[in-house]
Amino acid sequence: MEFVIYKTNRRAFTLLEMMIVIGIIIIISAIAIPSYLNVINRNKIASAKQTINVISSALEEYRIEWGMYPHDKSKTLTIESFGCDQYDSSIMEKELTGNGVLNSSTKHNKTTDGYCSPIKYINKESFDGIKNPWIPSRHYIYASNGTSYVIYIKMQKGHYLYTETNGQTGVMILIKTVNSLNDIPNPFANPLIDPEDN
Repeated sequence: MEFVIYKTNRRAFTLLEMMIVIGIIIIISAIAIPSYLNVINRNKIASAKQTINVISSALEEYRIEWGMYPHDKSKTLTIESFGCDQYDSSIMEKELTGNGVLNSSTKHNKTTDGYCSPIKYINKESFDGIKNPWIPSRHYIYASNGTSYVIYIKMQKGHYLYTETNGQTGVMILIKTVNSLNDIPNPFANPLIDPEDN
């Protein structure tokens, strides 16, 4: 019985070659992952800004027709969450969808131009789709005293994205990012709070 030994020119990777490949993969990951996370965060900011712009436009239409922003007239300042599952408790959402106290389907109040309520500035379904892109369990916050408003949303690491209006002209001021809730310019006598922190 004869054994035949075949010689092959195949050679395995050495430990040094494996270490070089792993090092290259780590370097590429160190560059790519932060860039990817930055793109994701910019998309979240763009989504939140779009939501704030849509709500702000509807609020301006409401103010033009009713002479004020939606708010609880029994309080000096209305601060409430809105979006997604908060519909039943938000005065602003009810007013903008035609189911509020002033803009109501049952009372048929008249706007400053003489139009009868209800007037839909936004469909209820639009509010159902509003979600915080950073923390899905949290919502956007609306604060108003009837002459001015602030909309803000908590981002990651305790930062906030917000917009406010000039109470005199109703012009929305640019959407900005701040490091904490205390950094949001406050046009009201009462302090701004995050009702979801309580």
